[in-house]
Amino acid sequence: MMDSSYMHRLGQLSDSDCWALFSRIAFSGRSNEDRENLEDIGRRIVQKCKGLPLAAKAMGSFLRFKVTEQEWQTVLDSQIWEQEEVTLDLFPHFYLSYNDLLPILKRCFSYCAIFPKDTVINVDKLVRIWMAQGYLSTVENNQQEVRGREYFMNLAMRSFFQELETDDKNTSVIISCKMHDVVHDFAQLISKNDCYSITGTESTEKVLSVHHLCWERTDSTVTPVSVCDVERIRSLFAEHLLAKELTHDLVKGLKCLRVLNLHGCGIQELPQEIGNLFHLRYIDLSSSQVQNLPEAICRLCNLQTLDLQGCKRLSRLPQHIGRLINLRHLITTDTPKLESFPQDIGNLTQLRTLSDFVVGKGSSKLGYIGKLNQLQGYVSIHVIDSLNAAEDVVEAQNAALRMKPYIKELRLNFYWASEVSMDVMEALIPPPNLRFLIINGYRGTQFPTWITLSLNNLRVLTLSECFNCTFLPPLGKLPFLEILWIRLMDELKHVGNEFLGLPGTINTFPKLKKLRFSYCSEWEEWTDIKPEVGFSVMPSLKELELNCCEKLNSLPYCLLQRVSSLESLKIKMCPCLELDWTEITHIQNIETDDGM
Repeated sequence: MMDSSYMHRLGQLSDSDCWALFSRIAFSGRSNEDRENLEDIGRRIVQKCKGLPLAAKAMGSFLRFKVTEQEWQTVLDSQIWEQEEVTLDLFPHFYLSYNDLLPILKRCFSYCAIFPKDTVINVDKLVRIWMAQGYLSTVENNQQEVRGREYFMNLAMRSFFQELETDDKNTSVIISCKMHDVVHDFAQLISKNDCYSITGTESTEKVLSVHHLCWERTDSTVTPVSVCDVERIRSLFAEHLLAKELTHDLVKGLKCLRVLNLHGCGIQELPQEIGNLFHLRYIDLSSSQVQNLPEAICRLCNLQTLDLQGCKRLSRLPQHIGRLINLRHLITTDTPKLESFPQDIGNLTQLRTLSDFVVGKGSSKLGYIGKLNQLQGYVSIHVIDSLNAAEDVVEAQNAALRMKPYIKELRLNFYWASEVSMDVMEALIPPPNLRFLIINGYRGTQFPTWITLSLNNLRVLTLSECFNCTFLPPLGKLPFLEILWIRLMDELKHVGNEFLGLPGTINTFPKLKKLRFSYCSEWEEWTDIKPEVGFSVMPSLKELELNCCEKLNSLPYCLLQRVSSLESLKIKMCPCLELDWTEITHIQNIETDDGM
């Protein structure tokens, strides 16, 4: 796979810069005494990095896990530095780190050779692929994804992955990464021909040892059948494949296949033969042209992941999808034509991911998800019809959202529902551990009581396009709320002390950091507090933003003066609001339409 004549020309660091980079990583969290004891050996190891930044980083990451002088000396004296088979200058450093890995981590790393160079690797997908290959099977069933992320972090800390991108909502969670070209070449060297790529330049001789195949689209006539024994293939990455290239004969031959990645392919339907691939555990059809899935896919009782994200032509799911008893991840985000889910989905009791669920008369019912208590992370429910009958209340109760403790982010969308009764909303009690809640398009006149009584762990709340609500609930009672966004509430005219949770709350909005009101076109008054009131109000608030609130005529200046932490006030498109600058001089950054 690797052209041995290719050399990476990297900029070299000076000795001092190379040492600084290495020591910053290797000595992180160590005492000065440890540093003094290890510095001499460390400097001699750094000399072997030859000024290469990635080498210094790799060795620093590796030795960070080595505690004693003897361990560092063993690294310095290793015979790997002299091995002739190490053809590129950087590889000795990665051999040392690689050889220190547990066998299962070696498998997880070498598998990554299947990705083309410069690929942005989604970490969740990578973990699910590792799981499909059986690399996480020694872990308890309900902990496989957690262990997979631990494996990823272990490899990332050793610099096997670069360009780590974190989640906007939780910067401790890495969502994507890349492999440096040199690391990728090393992974290819380690995997030998276990991972193989069809790029159109292959010889006609078959490579019989291939288990994981990446078929990149080219103008060549080379196919999997012509370069390898397809019956041995356990992974097939064939992104952006044309429909005619996924032949029935090819699918029939993939008898050992566990992972099938057809992202972006032009296929409109899968061949019926897919139902015979009994070892298949992972199917990625994201951003493909697929319109429906054959019922035959329901025979894949080992299937764990079905990724349909961005399948804009997908109109239905198989009626017997509940037979996929081991399915853990069903991803249907951005599938606008998918307007119903079969009742059989309620049998998927192992399901962890159900990104989007559609509810409406004549289609899916809320009660279908009642038994899916393993759901975790993000769940979005789209209500596309009115829910105002007694039976709708029962369905909402049967959904049993409160019994799904692993859901951390919930989005309730009512854009297309002309009416959702208050009783239905009251029955949709989220789990108490919920961190993020978005309510979109709710047409009721008031919010459910659970929004302040049952969500003591809520961090982020968005209330959007709730056009008929005339007042806000006592959100100041939420003890851990950090971000609050109120937008497009046409009937909201008054924000009073009830918003703060008064009377009855001594410390209102204790953790709130960001507060934003946008497009509240009828909002006129924000009631101020009395100067002598003896309670804490928004003690952590740093940012307040008012945008397009055309009728708002004054600010609660006493309230703002009590918020000593406030650093930023942004006011845009609020023509009736006249600022009393003497009352807000304590705010460091003030932005208005006129730039003042």
